[in-house]
Amino acid sequence: KRTKSQASLDREKRKKNLEGVFAVDAKRSDFLKGKKVLIIDDVVTTGATIEAVCETVKVHKPALLHVLTAAITPLYHQD
Repeated sequence: KRTKSQASLDREKRKKNLEGVFAVDAKRSDFLKGKKVLIIDDVVTTGATIEAVCETVKVHKPALLHVLTAAITPLYHQD
């Protein structure tokens, strides 16, 4: 699903913008079970994208889920 630019959105609006955007192909859903998964995001601003991707992946029961990012902006904070 296409989304609008997130540049001007705050954390809550970004989360809403990303609802239903990420999915795992049904034919490959068993592939993640028990596996080590690394998710890479270039820049974390609010954490909304990483959170949405992780929630999508966690449903498929990976053994480990790691996130790697190159940069975190000053806007980022964990609730």
